[in-house]
Amino acid sequence: MLVDHNFLSDEDFVTPLRTTDVISKEDLSTINSSDDALDGTQRRNVRPLISSSKGTKETSAMLGESFSAPLKSQRRPVTQKELDRALEMSKSFKSTFPFTTLAMRDSYCYHHFQLNLPFYFAKEHMSKVNMKMTLWDPEGRPWTVAYLYYRRRASLRSGWNKFSFANNLESGDVCIFELIKPDEMRVHIFRVLDQVTPLIRFNPRNK
Repeated sequence: MLVDHNFLSDEDFVTPLRTTDVISKEDLSTINSSDDALDGTQRRNVRPLISSSKGTKETSAMLGESFSAPLKSQRRPVTQKELDRALEMSKSFKSTFPFTTLAMRDSYCYHHFQLNLPFYFAKEHMSKVNMKMTLWDPEGRPWTVAYLYYRRRASLRSGWNKFSFANNLESGDVCIFELIKPDEMRVHIFRVLDQVTPLIRFNPRNK
């Protein structure tokens, strides 16, 4: 993945504003996306994370890397019917902005904390350079994350772990990423279970 010699640590851009893996096709958990595009005026004032340079080796297993301690789910086992229900609820979402819908998987919310965006969505609607982005959660809180774009890969990295943990995202939950500005997304969450059970830090010695 992206390898850049100007390494940025997790502390560079993971805090909320108010206060490593290669991405494969199998990793793309896309369910739906809109065909609406941003107009030209919305594509201005993008905040570059780091200038991309052709000829560099894969730019980023390190850039934006933010592996934190794995998390462990405490919720009860869920049924396929409950998983399907979350997806069905998300289908009612409408917006004039471009959006894409993703079902959370273990590597998005329990370990690794790398959210893989559908490449076709990123190519059509998003920046073609690495940059900082703001995610607005359902409570209206802004979080800074690293957006990485390279070849046929697009992902959210450093900072995503804190967003995911703060919003208690679990595998199977469905999130809609609504691109309201070139460097801002509003995230809508459709949970598998309405009752939220806090995640805990995983200790391999206490499996």
